[in-house]
Amino acid sequence: MKRILSVIILLSVYWLVIGESNLTFAKSSTQIQMDSSSDMLMNEEIADTTDTTQEISNVPHSESFVENTADTSQDGTISGTSESMLPSTRTEKSLVGNGTQSSPFLIYTYNQLSNVATTINASSYPTINSGTVYIKLMADITSNGTRVTFSNSKNPIIIDGSTTQNSSGNHYIYYTGNSGYAGLFALGTGNMTITFKNINFGSKDSPRSNYYGFCYSTSNNNIINIQDVHYYAEIGGQPFYVIGSNSVLNFSGNNTFVVSNIDSNSNQEFAEFAGTMNFKEGSKTAIVQKTNAVLAFIWSYSTINMNVESNAQVFIQSGKTEMFYPRYDVNLTVSESAMFTYLFDPNLSYIDPQTVFGDSSDYETIQVSGKTNASTNNFFSGSANFNLSAANQSQIDFITTGYPFQTGTLDINTQDTASIKFLNQMNTSPALNSSNTSLKVTNNSKNSTIYNLAKTPTGSSTTPVSELIVPGTSSVTLTSNLPKYSAIVYEPAVKVGGIIASGLSGIDENKNPYSKITSHLTGVSSSLDSTYTYKAQYYVTNDTSTVLDNATLNNNYDETVATQTHLSGSFHTSLDSLPSVATEVGDQSTLASLDQLFSSDYTVYGRLAIISQSNHQTYYTSWENTMATIDSFQAVTLPTLINIDDNISYTTSVGKFGMSFNKQISYPIVNQSNRIIEVMPTVLTPMGNNNVTIVTDSPNDWQDKTLQLQLNSDEASIQWNFGNLINPTILELQPYWDIKNNVQHFYLDGAYSGPFMTSTPAIVDYTLAFSINPK
Repeated sequence: MKRILSVIILLSVYWLVIGESNLTFAKSSTQIQMDSSSDMLMNEEIADTTDTTQEISNVPHSESFVENTADTSQDGTISGTSESMLPSTRTEKSLVGNGTQSSPFLIYTYNQLSNVATTINASSYPTINSGTVYIKLMADITSNGTRVTFSNSKNPIIIDGSTTQNSSGNHYIYYTGNSGYAGLFALGTGNMTITFKNINFGSKDSPRSNYYGFCYSTSNNNIINIQDVHYYAEIGGQPFYVIGSNSVLNFSGNNTFVVSNIDSNSNQEFAEFAGTMNFKEGSKTAIVQKTNAVLAFIWSYSTINMNVESNAQVFIQSGKTEMFYPRYDVNLTVSESAMFTYLFDPNLSYIDPQTVFGDSSDYETIQVSGKTNASTNNFFSGSANFNLSAANQSQIDFITTGYPFQTGTLDINTQDTASIKFLNQMNTSPALNSSNTSLKVTNNSKNSTIYNLAKTPTGSSTTPVSELIVPGTSSVTLTSNLPKYSAIVYEPAVKVGGIIASGLSGIDENKNPYSKITSHLTGVSSSLDSTYTYKAQYYVTNDTSTVLDNATLNNNYDETVATQTHLSGSFHTSLDSLPSVATEVGDQSTLASLDQLFSSDYTVYGRLAIISQSNHQTYYTSWENTMATIDSFQAVTLPTLINIDDNISYTTSVGKFGMSFNKQISYPIVNQSNRIIEVMPTVLTPMGNNNVTIVTDSPNDWQDKTLQLQLNSDEASIQWNFGNLINPTILELQPYWDIKNNVQHFYLDGAYSGPFMTSTPAIVDYTLAFSINPK
């Protein structure tokens, strides 16, 4: 008579069958795959300082303040009719608030601002409020020409015009006075700090202003903060008159300043200024100075320091004869990933400042007929030093639509900057003239980047003349030969526009698992000759909390180690050449992959290494970065059919039949996932044909048709007793790349009670469920 004991596993299920014939297990494997499835005002403090209150009586440089519809007297008074469209006159309300953050002064009229100034200028006010003075505009207000002067140096002042009453989110302050010398606000002493935020000064319907600006200051060490301010003037336009020593102008948020007119000479500079202008981190400031009065963009009273902080953007449109007047030195510092653009254009039309920070194809032009009276385009009214410093990935552009830039000694120091450009959009004219002008650029790259000073001949479509500047060296100083070039562009000799990466995981057509990052660089090109070769180098990490700097990446990248932790690693591909102009083929040549990574979110960094075959020196581009995700992929291989005949031996002792498991056949459980997997049997369920009882312990002879069955692994120290699946030992398997620990081998063991000689078959029909989970 035949005796059969068969075990079949289907997906995560074991089927066990016992019959009368040979006790046989059939063996095969399959894979189980599962998918894992209104703003508060800031509270500021300032140290106590004292200064002597002084009379504000300074008069700006001698220029007339004229409008076609108005008569201007010798003292700067404008008579005539303003074309303003202003709010109707309001009944004066009593002053509300004491200036503290919890009880700000609430302003409905300009007269109330005067009353606030009187209140806080009093020597006793700091006993009421020792901190910042908060002034909140509750309505659009109008100045008729009477200046509001603050002279309290003990309390910083914040004037906030935020509102939900119009689409701009700012209240308006209008000016209807006839005096060009009035100003709207003044700081009457030194060591003061005042902030203007969320305010619109003027509008197209009410474009009158004055050339003492909306903030007038002649005292030393005053700080003026500008945040989310929009200024518009066609008459008397000059936002700032701040000439005290060591003055500071800070621009934060998004700001626009537009001074534009057709037939008036009453508009002057963006600022008369002495000190430092800071365009704060992440801010955007767009300035338009397009008028018939063409003296200068800034009238300097001292050396001017302009700092464009990291990720800030400044875009200046000017039709002025000088950028700076008269001839004080200027220091321009453009920090990491910041942008500074100065566009000279003698046409009165201008680019809408709301569009200048997008792609140039999205610029919208405000049409104004006519031209400014500019006849030249000078950095200074005479020779002076223009010192420029450009940091990592920053960009500086000087663009002209006609007259070339001239009169300045330009000394440019760079540290891994993205580009510096001098460009005449009329390529038949030079970008820079030789009149009192020189240009020198120094490469201080910390990233060992070669730069190219490319000079495009005037009126020519030929290839630009290249001058390679290796780290630690300077360009040849350009002077008399400047008029030869319509464009002079300083940028990396080898360029990378960006990086693309994707995470991939699964099992390929050859049943091999993979879990990898695939990446390539974009916009790659080189102006170098065939004596250079290249490597596309990549570093990947699951640290996505911050973007690593170049120095850290240079240290972490290790071509000799791929995926030591399987959560980070380095990989590369070698290239013999790159195109001179970026192409898809050139980009795809940088494609490379790194396999055997855990499922996770990753930051992927990439760069090009440039190897000189002549001196074997290696240079680099800056690191680019992007994000990629490798999805969790679970694939576990389990035995599905076991031939019991291969696992047991029959014995006869004293005329008595018996059976034992020989433990010779190994049944692997293999993790082909990209995660650590935990496996354990959970439920053994008898099915309809079953007539054999699975028990915990070895059965006695008198226990008819009773089976004790185990799946054991000596290497994993695991015994899974199918008769007791309460809290079974968990099998932990490492990911597929750990070929030593991603698999464990099991064998069958157990005991059967009998009977062995019977005409009634013993049938074992069970379903065994497994729990398979990522750790």
